[in-house]
Amino acid sequence: MKIIIPFFIVLLILTVVSCKPRTPKRDLKNDTLSKNDTGLIKNPYDTFSYGAYDEIACFLAGKLPQGKPEYLYKHFKKDSWKNYSVQFSATWEGYRKSVISEVQQWSGEHLQYGDTIFYPFSGPDFNYLNAMFPKASYAVMIGLEKTGSIPEPDTISGDSITKYLASVNKALYFNLKLSFFRTKSMRNELDNDMVNGTIPLIMLFMNRHGKYIVNINPIEINAKGELQVTDTANEFAYNFRKKFDYGVEFVYRDSGDVTLKKLVYLSLDLSNDGLDTDAKKTFVSSMAHRNTVFMKAASYLCFIGAFTNIRDAILNNAAQIVTDPSGMPYIHLRKKWNVDLYGEYTGPINLFKGFKQPELKADIDSLKPGKLPFIFGYHPSHWCMVVARRK
Repeated sequence: MKIIIPFFIVLLILTVVSCKPRTPKRDLKNDTLSKNDTGLIKNPYDTFSYGAYDEIACFLAGKLPQGKPEYLYKHFKKDSWKNYSVQFSATWEGYRKSVISEVQQWSGEHLQYGDTIFYPFSGPDFNYLNAMFPKASYAVMIGLEKTGSIPEPDTISGDSITKYLASVNKALYFNLKLSFFRTKSMRNELDNDMVNGTIPLIMLFMNRHGKYIVNINPIEINAKGELQVTDTANEFAYNFRKKFDYGVEFVYRDSGDVTLKKLVYLSLDLSNDGLDTDAKKTFVSSMAHRNTVFMKAASYLCFIGAFTNIRDAILNNAAQIVTDPSGMPYIHLRKKWNVDLYGEYTGPINLFKGFKQPELKADIDSLKPGKLPFIFGYHPSHWCMVVARRK
């Protein structure tokens, strides 16, 4: 009996477990869970296929889709779009050769790539993000510019197509010329009847960098300080007419690759007053934690008392900081981090003349590392980069 009783107990446990209902798999149409024949839960992206996002990105970028257009085929035939395509393609090719290719080559030789990149004060600058860190599979950008909405070419007719594409061109002008977005002008250029928010520009940049956009969804920071999809019922809907508040998530893959990557943009105030909840503070700290933080054209905000929370979150958590002189104050990095200096430093431009960094100038003048081969930051001709790795 001492042997038989345990045997029946084990048999009873196995019977109960085998009769317990199994967790079902996601059904993409209804966004519920169901099972396949093998009883395994599959990733919804294994079967999700919706080409509208990529076609809209192609429309904005002046490129024809690789396959036959299904959603916007009539727009690609219009003379207004064809003219825009020729003009913008020429502009982009010049920018790609003179800036993007130089950044890619340099970063491949000098930077340690990370899997996750945190880019505060970025605006919609996917250009430098991807050129500097092409191997990153997850990146979060934060700026004051609103997210906006996914463009609907079907609602634009006649002369409006020409005006819309001209507005896109205007919104990109200073970024392609200066390498950064001007905050004040962006508020006007990304908040009008033509171009609404950062989403259209990010889609354009992603397309020109060879990314295929698989899905786009609104996201938010939850009470735990984690990102979550806002409208889970429509996460895998075959419909690009989604409503966005302050966050957007792009799921994409590189050309010729099946690996899925994610890009997040949040319209968020990073001042101490803006980081007014524990959830927001937890989020920015977790994004910096053991990751690479990228800072460029950051308006010297981390130099002033109103932005000490984001500054300290980065300094206390980041594994690597890649910054121009306007991002992280050099004095905080000089002795406590392993620092590499690149380029030339002659001081800030007149707009930020109160933020001189004598220690940075002394160290640059002593090392004489040589000129950076690409535009980086605010200065029109003397570009400087600080790469700091935690000791």
